[in-house]
Amino acid sequence: MAVRERRLSDARCDFERALAIGEVRRGRAGLLFALARVLDQLEDPDAALRILTEAHALRPQHVVPPDTPPRGWLAWLVERNAPASMAPASGSAAPPETPVFEAPVFVLGFPRSGTTLLEQMLSAHPMLVSMDERPLILDAVRDMRAHGLAYPDALPALAPEIVDTMRAAYWQSAAQHARREQSQRLVDKNPLNMLLLPMILRLFPRARVIRCVRHPCDAILSCHFQSFSDPEVASMSASLPRLAESYAAFDRRFHTDADALDADVLVLRYEDSVQETDTALARIGVYLGLAQVEAMKNFAAHAAQRGLISTPSYAQVVEPLRRDSIGRWRRYEASFRPLLPLLREALNDGGYAC
Repeated sequence: MAVRERRLSDARCDFERALAIGEVRRGRAGLLFALARVLDQLEDPDAALRILTEAHALRPQHVVPPDTPPRGWLAWLVERNAPASMAPASGSAAPPETPVFEAPVFVLGFPRSGTTLLEQMLSAHPMLVSMDERPLILDAVRDMRAHGLAYPDALPALAPEIVDTMRAAYWQSAAQHARREQSQRLVDKNPLNMLLLPMILRLFPRARVIRCVRHPCDAILSCHFQSFSDPEVASMSASLPRLAESYAAFDRRFHTDADALDADVLVLRYEDSVQETDTALARIGVYLGLAQVEAMKNFAAHAAQRGLISTPSYAQVVEPLRRDSIGRWRRYEASFRPLLPLLREALNDGGYAC
């Protein structure tokens, strides 16, 4: 209640008293994450980072699925080779072009870069419908590996009937999570699909792909404050240096794939969506061939009607746009200064000043 009523000093005292109870073990990590967010709002960055270190150390260990690569999916997808092109191998036919109205709109980007905000904007348009975050593209990669096919090396040589089967499996899964009218296009929002661009474009050669970007330091800081349910993302978010390394590696992976595949990608900055909303929506409308983009301005009301959104961004997207999350990292500048060389290329690509 104290947090909700913005009585932040009282909230800090309440959390600290609860944590001081010696027998409190279950739920302690959650209390620590909540306290860290209060300390951040009280502009006590050193205390917030100290509490976050303890919170991440207490996170439970999750069971890793048996089909996971030895170092985890994220490391495997970042390090794997990119195909030189999507041209079919000799004797193999390319999959038929998917009509634009059938191909999904893919929203991707590093976690906490504005993907949920954009998804809610898009889903407020009557011609678009979104589903809760699902790993449908990763499922296609798992299916390839289960059949002894190397990803992404085997993509160009896949027979059309195999691609058709994989595409049908995608739509079958999507239908379980989104009720789509025939005239509507599906919005598939999954941040980590930024590591799966080759599979996206093999299944849907004419897909629209929007990459959300945010100042790397703000995205990284926001990740560090989250208790992610995905064990690999949670592990990545346990420290600022690990997040900076991951951000730089993800950024290189995406650019390598996009350049190799000559992908038509719309890059949308979080800061522009918040500060220059009309201009951002106009760009989206042109890229997706949508009229009446002003409908997307009502995303907060649409998100509230939709109900639960299973990402850490739910509390933000059901409220009007706020600018106080822009430049938040500056309070932690001393911690970020050693990390800036790692992020230099990403900063320059996004047009961000240090």
